[in-house]
Amino acid sequence: MKTAFSILSFLSIFLTAECFVVTPPESMYEITGHRARIHLFPSEGTIRCSDTVTVRRSGEGKGAFRFELSLLHRVEKVVLNGEEIRLERTREGFLIEASKLEEENQVVVEFSGNPSGNPELSRLNSERAVLRAEDLLIRGTHAYSFTRLTIVVPRDWEAVATGMLALKRTVGDSAEFVWASQGPLPDIGWICAGKYVVTSQSVDSISFSTYLFERDSLLAQELLGFAKRVTKFYGEQFSPYRFSKLAIVEVDDWFGGPFVLAAAIPSVIFVKRTTLKTEDDFNKV
Repeated sequence: MKTAFSILSFLSIFLTAECFVVTPPESMYEITGHRARIHLFPSEGTIRCSDTVTVRRSGEGKGAFRFELSLLHRVEKVVLNGEEIRLERTREGFLIEASKLEEENQVVVEFSGNPSGNPELSRLNSERAVLRAEDLLIRGTHAYSFTRLTIVVPRDWEAVATGMLALKRTVGDSAEFVWASQGPLPDIGWICAGKYVVTSQSVDSISFSTYLFERDSLLAQELLGFAKRVTKFYGEQFSPYRFSKLAIVEVDDWFGGPFVLAAAIPSVIFVKRTTLKTEDDFNKV
């Protein structure tokens, strides 16, 4: 019975991600990808970001491209297909008229601000960052086919997001992590960063990793073994796991409020510390 409860709890983690998705207004254009450079300043609780989105016409007609950005961000520059333009923030967000758009467009928005608008879903402090893409990046009607997120953090931090790690390097007192994803993607979900103990193993072309707080890092081998067993079980019973990585990332207990134990984005599972420490077999990983 304990095993059954544990497997069901693990599956429920995979099914939690979509509950936080916000559907933006319909548009004749859709965002097909993000190339963003996100610089976190934990001591200040702020970010600076340059988000380059590819925007394609998604239907017939001459509709404009609408996008939104958190009200807590200050837009500093907007560049459309290589030329700087001026946009006014309206109640609905930002609007680029159809007359300025081509079939495919590159829109670069540079901005800075505080991404912690929803304290149950996004927080940035001196210890960690758990940031929902809805609170961080440009949002609008989308059909993602790629993402490339460059996350700049303090040198002793780790950073994780959907996709595969394309680059990790240190520059001065900072560390850069580039997470890239190719192929259909329903949503970006979250990025997470902080002081983590990272443990990894590869099995059958899948990279399994845990990102745990130092005080809980002894649980890494147990979690990796369980993740491999469950992934193998579901692969045999239903269909093979379709990503190249599976990262299990520990987050603080504020995440998602009192009724959420975990959440998932493609290739990443966020689990609250309480699910690692509880003796309740139904509510633990």
